[in-house]
Amino acid sequence: MDKKSKNKKIGMIISVIVILAVVITGIVVYLVNSREKVIKEEFAITYEDGVKINTSEELAKDKQLDNLRITNIKLSCRNNTSTLIADVINNGGNTQEQVVKIEMIDKDGNVIMELKGLLKSLTQGETTQLNVNASSDIAGAYNFRVSK
Repeated sequence: MDKKSKNKKIGMIISVIVILAVVITGIVVYLVNSREKVIKEEFAITYEDGVKINTSEELAKDKQLDNLRITNIKLSCRNNTSTLIADVINNGGNTQEQVVKIEMIDKDGNVIMELKGLLKSLTQGETTQLNVNASSDIAGAYNFRVSK
């Protein structure tokens, strides 16, 4: 084997190694970048698909309105529409359909927005769902107050 053909073989081997290294690097970069990107705020996480989920422990705590216990509270925002969902359990006597006032508050206790929700009439022990929407992003709220 002469020197020229030996150099050609070494050049080919080096070329193959470089191409493999570039391909492997490309795959690694793609896999790292394709993982779900998450943006963290003080009381919310925004996922790559644009959904923002509230993470405030205060907001998630059970609330009480007379004999109604509000539990399993979740606040989210998608496409600039915020949704507050919670279970409402009647621990007292029968109730009538009623409108409730929900004040979304920041960490300093300032009202960010006031919402209205409708609760259907409930018998003792019955559960319903509170579902309130707002056409703005309030998913980063610290807490909320509920009253009649």
